[in-house]
Amino acid sequence: MSTIIDYFMSLPSDIIFADLSFTIMAIAAVYLLTKYHKWKWLWAWMTSTDHKKIGVMYLFVSFLFFIRQESKHFSFACNWLFQRMNSGYFRGIDLTNLRVHTEL
Repeated sequence: MSTIIDYFMSLPSDIIFADLSFTIMAIAAVYLLTKYHKWKWLWAWMTSTDHKKIGVMYLFVSFLFFIRQESKHFSFACNWLFQRMNSGYFRGIDLTNLRVHTEL
């Protein structure tokens, strides 16, 4: 048991968070499918050969991966920004009197 705990303690926090969030979402999906008796409906969708249903599934999964990638990009951008702010990269820039030049 202690080796399992040591293994989890050695992982980075983002990997632990990803594992926990995936586990929570999987448990919630199983719970909701069971509560609303939608297992047959899900099986019908997953084993369908109808091109319209396959297209809807493709769009849904691509949207999920788009949201996943955008959230990852947002976290990287925030990480980059906070590193630059803490290192003094933006020191000396007065953000209160910014002016937009509109004449060409």
